[in-house]
Amino acid sequence: MDDLVLWVALTLMPGMRPSVYERFLETFPDPLKALGSPAGRFGSLPPGLVRACSLHWKDYIPKAREVLALAVKKGMDVLSLVHPSYPERLRQIPDPPLVLYVMGEILPRDHLAVAVVGTRSPSVTGLVTAERMGRDLATAGITVVSGLARGVDSQAHRGAVRAGGRTGAVLGSGLDVVYPPEERRLFEEVRRCGWVVSEYPPGSPPLRWHFLERNRIISGLAMGVVVVEAGFRSGALSTVERAMAYGRAVMAVPGSVSNPSAVGTNMLLADGAGLVTCARDVLCFLRRETEYVPEFEENENSGVSVTLEEGEILKIVGNDVLSRDEVLRRSPFPPGKSCALISALETKGLLERMPGGRLVRR
Repeated sequence: MDDLVLWVALTLMPGMRPSVYERFLETFPDPLKALGSPAGRFGSLPPGLVRACSLHWKDYIPKAREVLALAVKKGMDVLSLVHPSYPERLRQIPDPPLVLYVMGEILPRDHLAVAVVGTRSPSVTGLVTAERMGRDLATAGITVVSGLARGVDSQAHRGAVRAGGRTGAVLGSGLDVVYPPEERRLFEEVRRCGWVVSEYPPGSPPLRWHFLERNRIISGLAMGVVVVEAGFRSGALSTVERAMAYGRAVMAVPGSVSNPSAVGTNMLLADGAGLVTCARDVLCFLRRETEYVPEFEENENSGVSVTLEEGEILKIVGNDVLSRDEVLRRSPFPPGKSCALISALETKGLLERMPGGRLVRR
């Protein structure tokens, strides 16, 4: 039997919710070994889940096959937690989705990701800031992650799309149930220049608690979270809570004290979040707070601006003298993209081509 069928079957069992994933994975580091295990091995997991896994797991196989067939029919890829293409940063959180449904393509370069989130009812300033933040982060080589929601989320995606960069959306419904429905066109644009993911199978409606559950995925995929505007009870603050639990950087854009949509962001700043007003601030904060950003926006020695993608190439070369083929082999980017980055760095005077075509940093 195909292991992917078993993974999907696990997610269909009663009681298998994100709230129990951490306990489940602690009990069964290899989740498929839960199927058919004695009930006594499940500890404090929900009784319904214990019975389903221990005694009745085969009953869920037909439905799992139906779900997979529908996903394939609708153009979705299905990734289990152990699939090589499953995002590594997401895999490392304590409660990762056991299965991800994907439209578009997740690339290695998407590990350089920042979440941009906020209220569904932003001010005009908030809308402009979100679009500019998404655009400038994407231009710098960052993948912009958000939730496709009205307001800040959708504007951040639009900025990244307009920049011709990478962006990824996490839905609180099945990928064939676009919500909000008026963002269908944006959904297609995000899919074409990045990816859209969900942990919910095709046909799943946008239930209220799904959005809280999906917020952990947004945080889990990103190096850090930027909150553009958020009210006192904004759902974006739950994304921040998960980000803090996962050790991600948290940043916020300051707002007017008379703007109700800035109450939450100003509270975050008072509690120690990084103050940011633009993409440059975000990149500077990430370099200071995490080990994830591989290079700086200005080369330490020359002061020449570089994108994070160019920084990846500089880091690969390091203090070595490498052939172009060796750089291409080590690069996380496609060969054509890597060649373009090498050429840009040569133009900026940061890489030099030695006799024989070998590359060295200047």
